[in-house]
Amino acid sequence: MKNSNQIIAAFFTHVSALVQYAFPFFSIIVPLVIWSTADNKLILKRHAAEVFNFQLSILIYTIILGALSIPFLIYGFGSFFTWEEFISGADLNFSNYSQAIGPLSFGLIIITLLLLVKTVEFFLIIYGAISAARGEFFRYPLCIKFIKSTEAVNLDVEDVCTH
Repeated sequence: MKNSNQIIAAFFTHVSALVQYAFPFFSIIVPLVIWSTADNKLILKRHAAEVFNFQLSILIYTIILGALSIPFLIYGFGSFFTWEEFISGADLNFSNYSQAIGPLSFGLIIITLLLLVKTVEFFLIIYGAISAARGEFFRYPLCIKFIKSTEAVNLDVEDVCTH
């Protein structure tokens, strides 16, 4: 495979992360498959490892933020009514709002942070794809290195693209 073909494939590796909006785990599976099958394609292997690491990192951050928000939201909303009142369809009791405002606010702040992470992720995927199309390597921020392409760790993509 020529370097220009690797650059095109690297572009599509970054873009494959956008498939998560239709098929959630494909954004992790596709780069992992590309990384594991791109034996002597160093540029592609390096991009695939970076996309995989970023997508798995984002998944972990999403799970942590979602799990953190659930107890606060349940406690906050649960302060307005009991389970029996909820099932019977009784009106909400807003007299306990001072007890619920703290947990509800914290839960909503966490949800807002989660939405911000997912929005930033979307734009970083686009930026990574554009960088790959230019023949540049883009390192995602806050990315945990789960796998690394040992052959391509010290490889400068620009040097490979010019040879």
